[in-house]
Amino acid sequence: MTLQIDQPAPDFHAHDIDGVPVSAAQFYGQKWMISFFRFAACPYCNLRVHELSAKTGLFRDKLQVVTVFQSPAETLRRHNVPRRIPFTIIADPEMALFNLYQGELSTAKFISGHVLHPLGWVQGVAKGAFSGGATLGELRLVPADFLIDEHGIIQQAHYGRDVTDHMPLRDITAFAG
Repeated sequence: MTLQIDQPAPDFHAHDIDGVPVSAAQFYGQKWMISFFRFAACPYCNLRVHELSAKTGLFRDKLQVVTVFQSPAETLRRHNVPRRIPFTIIADPEMALFNLYQGELSTAKFISGHVLHPLGWVQGVAKGAFSGGATLGELRLVPADFLIDEHGIIQQAHYGRDVTDHMPLRDITAFAG
C-alpha cells in the first residue's frame, strides 16, 4: 500500500553521509521534500540530481530537500555526490527509509525504463556527476518523491512509473511557492 496525500509523513531517524542526525521531525514548520534514488552510479539518478540541483535557486530557503540513495555513504562520497548535491544526503543501503515510505521494486519498471528512455541513460552519463561506477544497488528500485508541508502532512506523493520517473520539477517549484 502506498502513502497517500493528506496522511502524515512517516517519521524517521537516520544520519546523513557525514554522520549528522536527520529526522522528519526536524522539518516541522517548513516545507520539505524527500526523494528516493537508486545507486550512486545510476545515470538516470545522475540526470535527475543534475536537473534538481539546477533548479535550487527557484526554491532556495522555501523548501528543504532530503535525497535518499540506496548506496552506502562511502560509495556516495567516492562518486563526489556531496559536491554535486546541495541537499541533505542519506545513504540507505538496507532500504529502511525506502521501505518505510512504501517504495517499490519492479523488474517490469526496470525494463520499461531502459526501453522507453535510452536517451536518459546517455544524458545521465554525459552529465558525469557520478556515472561510470559499479552498480552497487538494487536495479529494480523505482524512484519516489514526496512533498510534505509544514505540519508533516504529505501534499504530493509520486511513485515512479519506471526507474527513470520522478515528480515533475514544475510541481516541486509550485509547491515551494
